[in-house]
Amino acid sequence: MKNKSIWNKSFIAIFMVALFQTMAQFIAHTLVPKYADALGATASIIGLISGLYAGTALAFRPITSPAYDIFNKKDILTVALGITSLSFVVFFLSDSLPLIVVGRAIQGLGIGVAGPMGLSIVASALPREVYSKGVSMYTITQAFGQAIGPSIGLELSKSIGYQKTFLCSAALMLVAMGLTRFCSDTPVAEDRHYRVGFKSVFSKDAIPGAVIILFTGMPYASISAMMTIYGGLLNIDKIGLYFTFYAIGLLVFKPLLGGFADKYGFVKVMVGSMAVYAVAFVIFGFARTLPPLLVGALIAAAGYGVLHPTLQALCMRTATPDKTGVAANTLYFFQDIGLFVGPYISGMAIDLFKAAGADSVNAYAKSFMLMIIPLAIAAVLTILLRNIIRRNIKR
Repeated sequence: MKNKSIWNKSFIAIFMVALFQTMAQFIAHTLVPKYADALGATASIIGLISGLYAGTALAFRPITSPAYDIFNKKDILTVALGITSLSFVVFFLSDSLPLIVVGRAIQGLGIGVAGPMGLSIVASALPREVYSKGVSMYTITQAFGQAIGPSIGLELSKSIGYQKTFLCSAALMLVAMGLTRFCSDTPVAEDRHYRVGFKSVFSKDAIPGAVIILFTGMPYASISAMMTIYGGLLNIDKIGLYFTFYAIGLLVFKPLLGGFADKYGFVKVMVGSMAVYAVAFVIFGFARTLPPLLVGALIAAAGYGVLHPTLQALCMRTATPDKTGVAANTLYFFQDIGLFVGPYISGMAIDLFKAAGADSVNAYAKSFMLMIIPLAIAAVLTILLRNIIRRNIKR
């Protein structure tokens, strides 16, 4: 009988890989917008640069995804982490917006491949009986990374500057590369021919859940890109605490609520968590001091911290063991669209609100409130697509 515990060697290894990767990733998500702002970028350009990594990942997925199920996934992950490390070296060398754009594009390619490979390795490592719990626990690495990464990045940037901080992040990615060698080998498809086509890029059964992820990713990416700048406009010196409180919330709520989808059904859990997440954006829209932003961070963690792993687990459960790479790619393809357009829409909205006469603080606040719309769309889609999603689940 299979061991019912999630804590086997392969899962522990990929958990640690994801932790270091996420730390470096959130250092970039936090510092790149601030660095671009310091170099004179407008809100629209900052939003574009912030989401560019997702746009690059999106562009390369039709080319990279056919390889996911015909090669050993841990080898692909190792290469992807190396590419991500290279992006931080480019940030280290950058002193202008064009070089930041190049680094962000390279980062998108690395992260775009590493994300589905990590999730596929997790899928192979977990027993079916604890699948949702394991995926939820795996995504806790995001909480750890978000708790540590932004705060470390902001403090290091103050003491050694942006560029040297990016170099430290490159070293962190090299550590993650080494840890991939402790992951177990993964199943590969019987047909190991590389071909670009719909079936090698998308899993039809995973698309309904992935479409919902698109709309939930938009507000998440917007707040990640704009919060540090918003804190600066409000003269909040310790805005890094927002990310720390958000991460603490994830650490509390994910283990506490991670199994709710298995117990109560995904529709109730997802719609409820979307409503909770929307409340956080109302708070962000009215907050002008640090305490309400921290309350909003905890509420956002309760909403998104339950919503995101539930959606990930649903998409991955639509795939057979040898097709998890395509299912993960489908999930990340649609998620990348949301992560790309979310910050850009927020940035354009901010510039439009300013042009209409709003000051900078109110322009940012209104853009946060605007992100309730994609959450409402996601809730409606969850209800409309619920029966299709249920039929597509295979394990």
